[in-house]
Amino acid sequence: MRMLVLVTSLGMLLASTLGVSAGPLVNGSFEDPVLPNDGRFDYTVPTGWTVYTDQTCNPQMLRYTSGTVPVPDGVQYAQIQTLASTAGTYAGFYQTFDVTPGQLYIISGWFRPLSGTSIARVGVDLNGGTQRPTEWGAVLDGAISQTWTEFSFEVTAVGPSMTIFLDHTQNGTKSGRATAFDGIKVVVPEPASLGTLLAGTVGLVGLRTRRRK
Repeated sequence: MRMLVLVTSLGMLLASTLGVSAGPLVNGSFEDPVLPNDGRFDYTVPTGWTVYTDQTCNPQMLRYTSGTVPVPDGVQYAQIQTLASTAGTYAGFYQTFDVTPGQLYIISGWFRPLSGTSIARVGVDLNGGTQRPTEWGAVLDGAISQTWTEFSFEVTAVGPSMTIFLDHTQNGTKSGRATAFDGIKVVVPEPASLGTLLAGTVGLVGLRTRRRK
């Protein structure tokens, strides 16, 4: 019976360990809602996300199953477009989700500014609030519109919830500038060595078995 209990515990441990890559974020690939055909859908907010802006903006979702624009994750992506002609105008999407205090998380994804006067930023509020951050984990200034750039940074949770911000800021005074986002993930890092964990646990099983003989 002891052998059975130990093996069951090993299975539970493995399930827990292998599941650490499942992040708490909802709809980070922007596949929901499912759009009916290729093209851009203005004033469409991705499921699970909320729009914020200091002036006016046009939240958008795009679907490209056969288009020329590459999509890093799935067939859809989201972008935010500012409609004001004021330098420094910003807008974006945010989402609050549950985390474990003290746990390290990796935030990663793809973004691309759609003009030379656009700045793409990704940041977090470690307290789970909805106040736009003043410090950013990833910043991309004026990339070529057809080029996606991958980003990744680490944060340590301080409370039971955290908020991620996908931000677009325009430096110029021409309205209609936008930033695209896709494949946003929030995951717990994998253990440094799963093999070491397995070896130690299996060795414990062997030790318990020998003691019974």
